[in-house]
Amino acid sequence: MRIIFSILFSIAVLIGGSVHAAEENKGPYLSLNAGAVFPNDSDLTVLGVTLTAGFDTGFTVDGALGYRFNKNVRAEAEIGFQKSSITSLSFAGTTVTIDGGDTDVLSGMVNGYVDFTTDSIVTPYIMGGLGVASVDIDDDDSDTVGAAQIGAGLNFKIDKNVSLGLSYRFFVTQDLSFTDETTGITVNAEYSAHRVLLGATFGF
Repeated sequence: MRIIFSILFSIAVLIGGSVHAAEENKGPYLSLNAGAVFPNDSDLTVLGVTLTAGFDTGFTVDGALGYRFNKNVRAEAEIGFQKSSITSLSFAGTTVTIDGGDTDVLSGMVNGYVDFTTDSIVTPYIMGGLGVASVDIDDDDSDTVGAAQIGAGLNFKIDKNVSLGLSYRFFVTQDLSFTDETTGITVNAEYSAHRVLLGATFGF
């Protein structure tokens, strides 16, 4: 009888531990990130002439509210901001350095993640997201288009509810179109960028 009781007690402990571990892998979280953005050169088409715009290295921040469904899958809604400046224009092999206008990108994304859990404090992951982005040049002309991003990163678990992270993301928008209100001239452009981020994730 004592042996049967011990076996039943052991099974109950194991089941309870499994349920508790599963519950720990589920729940909402808040993520905050900041880092550098490296925009790719952008082709600008004006009156049938194509110029290439170069950018400096800018800064980027984002915040997200997410939900972890299990130890491997999570999803989130993210608000992000990127800021850089146009520093050069090139045409027919000639490059001119300019003090260009700021390029601001405000984005709203829905992201999905796959975490690859390990026996250590380090969790690698891959991610992808779709959403919209409002691109503003020099606080003058703006366009709102679809956007997408893919990326990968590492999270380092500090305690049960806090992780620090390092991540890379490639961000791209649909083609952009800006029309000057004074002249009526339209500029078609493209935007894509590489983002390197440091951040923290807080479970609750």
